[in-house]
Amino acid sequence: MSNALEKFPIDFFLPCRVIGLFLDKKEVESAELLNSNQATLEINVSLRESLQNEKNWQILSSKGTTLQYKKAFGLHESNGDLRNRILKLGPASLKEGMICCGYVDHTNDSGCYVNLGYRIIGRASPGELADFTIKNPSLYYFTNRLVIGNKNKFELN
Repeated sequence: MSNALEKFPIDFFLPCRVIGLFLDKKEVESAELLNSNQATLEINVSLRESLQNEKNWQILSSKGTTLQYKKAFGLHESNGDLRNRILKLGPASLKEGMICCGYVDHTNDSGCYVNLGYRIIGRASPGELADFTIKNPSLYYFTNRLVIGNKNKFELN
């Protein structure tokens, strides 16, 4: 496997959207950064095309309406992609029985932790991972594996 960073040499242009600014682990607005001297700055960006498109970004911002959101992202959501829903409506909008997909963050004896969206990790207990017993789930549900499922109950971290 080659080094992923070889694809991004210095001066490589990579379009992205800033989706979060954190100063000493506290979320801030960009204006608050001007008065900070010796703080740790974390900038969260997204490389997703749906966020790079200005029209989509306006729909996902507070300027967009729910109707615009459903028209633009209804198909994504029906296929289990809840990332835009979480960004627009927050994690409280996740309901039991929703089909969701995400990437495995990590797996241990207490279950499989799946990254559903920006800063949202859901957990599936060992009994919910499959219709049969898996002896070592971390071998099957490895980090960054794409998974999809119907979640009975959301346990968000």
